[in-house]
Amino acid sequence: SRPAVWVSDFVLAALHVTTCFFLTFVCVGPIDVVMAKMHVPGLYAGGFWSNESWLDQAIMSTLTIIADLAALSAVQSLVDRLDLGSCGHFQQVVETAPMLILMLAVTARQDALLARLKGVAAFLRSIGV
Repeated sequence: SRPAVWVSDFVLAALHVTTCFFLTFVCVGPIDVVMAKMHVPGLYAGGFWSNESWLDQAIMSTLTIIADLAALSAVQSLVDRLDLGSCGHFQQVVETAPMLILMLAVTARQDALLARLKGVAAFLRSIGV
């Protein structure tokens, strides 16, 4: 029955990770849309990214990342409340997957955040850092 235990653990781990994946991807898109419309008063001159100061971009990027982490925490709480059971041999996968999933979701669903980060990087490059 050893292979059956591994299969059972794998299926539970896949269910955990898939649920986390779906909920995370659903959450981060709207966060980006909302945060892209927000700016630090006094640091934003208008336009679409072109007139944003690097400091506004850095601050808003940080706030977006904090919102993403809060959403991930909420997603993990929801998945934990499902009480799907222990994943045995695959528990470490279940514990480390959410951060990887968040990175993938940010890359795939948060174009505004990535544009702000590129703006900050361009500024830092321009001053030789």
